[in-house]
Amino acid sequence: MDDFDKALSVLKSAIDARQAGDSKVSQARASESGARERFVSAYDSNIGAIRQLFPRDRAQQDLHFDEIATSHAPADASGGDTPTPPTPATDTKSK
Repeated sequence: MDDFDKALSVLKSAIDARQAGDSKVSQARASESGARERFVSAYDSNIGAIRQLFPRDRAQQDLHFDEIATSHAPADASGGDTPTPPTPATDTKSK
């Protein structure tokens, strides 16, 4: 029975550790969600302010915001969101 009590004790401590970990993960997710909501709210507020500053100037409005890349391939599959790698510089020095 001593082995059984020892194994039961190890199991209980593992369950307690798991529950503590679950609690920490839940708190971290709630914190992340709150931060995301605050960011979206601030971004939306900024969009409104920029649109009020430049009411009929879409080009000027667009200068203030980054383009958002989509996670899906475009319908024409041309790869519009795929960045092109920089071309390497050629060495023009003579050796």
